[in-house]
Amino acid sequence: MFGGKSNKCSFFESKQKSSRDCKIYFSNGLAEPRDGVITANERNSLEDPSAFVFKNCTFDGTKGIKTNLGRALESGNPRVIISDSYLADIIRPEGWNEVEHFVGSEGNITFVEVGCRGAGSNMSGRVPWINKLSDYEINRLLDLSFIDNEGWTSNFPIPILT
Repeated sequence: MFGGKSNKCSFFESKQKSSRDCKIYFSNGLAEPRDGVITANERNSLEDPSAFVFKNCTFDGTKGIKTNLGRALESGNPRVIISDSYLADIIRPEGWNEVEHFVGSEGNITFVEVGCRGAGSNMSGRVPWINKLSDYEINRLLDLSFIDNEGWTSNFPIPILT
């Protein structure tokens, strides 16, 4: 689903997204295997509400390929939170990366992993600038209200679990 040269997957943009209980499978399809990245969040400023939030998800992929969990797409202010998820051995030890022209802006980057498990969840090799958020900040982003600040989910024909 993700990888190669294409940035046409749904985790390469500026949006508020909350993904729960889903499986993210990294693959190059029929193309030659090559390493890649799963998310690329574009966030214009530190005040921009954009973020990708994953809770209780599985990150897996084609054996033999390695991937990072995320990077900045454009602005250098990405925010990606992965909570209580399974990270398979396809995740590179550094976990996250930055393209060269964002080096020096690491303080504006929010990449968080909390409560994850699996061979790819070992934090000992992660980039030194991985961000830690307070429990309050993490819980605020994990709450459904993070993507429902206008109340649109109340119009769904079925109840939304929080």
